[in-house]
Amino acid sequence: RINSRQLDILHGQMDDVLKVMKENTKRVLDRGHRLHELSERAEALEQQATIFVKSATQVKKKAKFRAAKWTLILAGFVVIFIAVI
Repeated sequence: RINSRQLDILHGQMDDVLKVMKENTKRVLDRGHRLHELSERAEALEQQATIFVKSATQVKKKAKFRAAKWTLILAGFVVIFIAVI
C-alpha cells in the first residue's frame, strides 16, 4: 500500500517528467521551425547562385567578344601599316 508521503514523491516526480517532456516538445518544435527557415534560406541562396552564374557567363562572353574585337582591330591596323610601307 502506498502512503501519502510516497504519493507526494511520485506526484513530484511526475510533475518533473511532465516539465521535461514539455520542454523537449517545445525544443523539437523550435528546431523544426528553424530547420524550415534554414531550408527556405538555402533555396533562396540557390536561386541567387543560379542568377549569379548566368550573369557571370554573360560578362565572360562580353569580355571575350571585346578582346577578340580589339585583337581584330589591332591586326587590321598592322596589316594596313605593313601595306602602306
